[in-house]
Amino acid sequence: MDPPASLQAATGTIVAVVEADPWQRAYAELAARWPGTTLRGTTIRVSLPAGADPRSLLAESLSAVRVERIHVTDPSFEDAFLHLVH
Repeated sequence: MDPPASLQAATGTIVAVVEADPWQRAYAELAARWPGTTLRGTTIRVSLPAGADPRSLLAESLSAVRVERIHVTDPSFEDAFLHLVH
């Protein structure tokens, strides 16, 4: 396994990618509850424990916004780095 892939696998996390309206409020709520939450444009990325159910974990934080989409992806190299420095 190459070093970036090793770093990504070592985090033990998944990333929930959230699109919501208004995105600013969604980001503020998620960042307050989940440290390491990041933005890419207006898309919110939340690192969660591997095996977690993102919809149930994020539901309370997203109750005041309209959720357009939540999908799960593996952590990017950037996500892995941020996870390790937090």
